[in-house]
Amino acid sequence: IASIEGVGTVIARSVCQFFKANQELISRLKELGFNLRVASPVMSGSSGSSEPSDGAVANVNPFFVNKTFVFTGTLMSMTRDEASAKTKARGGKIVSSVSSKTDYLVAGDKAGSKLQKAEKLGINVLTEDEFLEKL
Repeated sequence: IASIEGVGTVIARSVCQFFKANQELISRLKELGFNLRVASPVMSGSSGSSEPSDGAVANVNPFFVNKTFVFTGTLMSMTRDEASAKTKARGGKIVSSVSSKTDYLVAGDKAGSKLQKAEKLGINVLTEDEFLEKL
């Protein structure tokens, strides 16, 4: 950089320090679970929603990152598959059954035995509205 006309050693050193600091910041964000890839969303069908086509995390949300979710009951605003896709797109994991390793159960209308098991295990239960707020 210092060999460029008009750029001296002070500016060259400052530019290098700037990039080094940003590399450290990027490394730290990756350690915290942030996915820094740029995903190009693809319109999925007639619903008009856009989620990444390759499974890349497009809308990382710290609330969802590395958390395990189970869906039960009927969701009014979307299907369970759509809710699962939105959760995955934000860094969450989906499982089909409640266990002590489950972080959140999202309970829709007419939730049954999964809700009872989650309550018994002390799992965090979200209503559909609470889930939508987190999205």
